[in-house]
Amino acid sequence: MCENYFGGGFGIFDIVKTIAPNIAFHMPKTTNILECMWLAKDFGKVEIQQNIINGRLNSITAFYGDFH
Repeated sequence: MCENYFGGGFGIFDIVKTIAPNIAFHMPKTTNILECMWLAKDFGKVEIQQNIINGRLNSITAFYGDFH
């Protein structure tokens, strides 16, 4: 997940979870869904949305924590 950048997506996620109790994480469409699910271990649940534009998958957004 974003390995070409500082700490990859995992590094970004680790920084953000120290700041916010709930996280909405917008990621490229090529992100491995299993990695998104693995990040939920500290939250207990995750909701993953596929963002479709003009009938094509554009990106995904994962919601960690309590979003009502």
